[in-house]
Amino acid sequence: MPPILPPQHTDKAFKRQVQRQMRTSNTSQLVTPTPYPASPFGGVSPPDAMWYIPVTSAVYGVQVAQPWFIFLDRAFKLGFSIVIPWKTDSGTTGEIRLAEFFNIAPNGPTSAIALPANSVGNVAFKWLHGIPLYTSFDVYITVEARRTSGAGNVSIGYPLGGGLQCGPEGCTVDGLG
Repeated sequence: MPPILPPQHTDKAFKRQVQRQMRTSNTSQLVTPTPYPASPFGGVSPPDAMWYIPVTSAVYGVQVAQPWFIFLDRAFKLGFSIVIPWKTDSGTTGEIRLAEFFNIAPNGPTSAIALPANSVGNVAFKWLHGIPLYTSFDVYITVEARRTSGAGNVSIGYPLGGGLQCGPEGCTVDGLG
């Protein structure tokens, strides 16, 4: 017997529900997208204000190469949008990408973006992940980074504003839009 999935919640139905709640309550309500906060993958919060975690691994997928993860209780949109700050030490280059922790995203990880040596910046991903919508498993989006040359650190900052689930508009399989 196939699993019974909850009905898809369209934006129109959501808008009607919010309008109904606003009519029945005396307070005004502001409806905004829900950002999903990131957490340190290794369980240790970095000490500095920008929350940069150093990555020294040359291989994706090991714990030290996954500085941040974002937990979603389920995927309800086809895309995922996130902006990640980074910085590299002198003489050290790296790469950064997004992946789904349990490898259930049929589109696989995003393409990697090269990070030049001795630089600072932000990278924006808009990923068409392919994770089945409304299923009951937990979804973990991981920020993965690696050092490609040099002996210094590739530091990955706390994702700006967390991550947002979004519609497929502007999203691509490689995440680079």
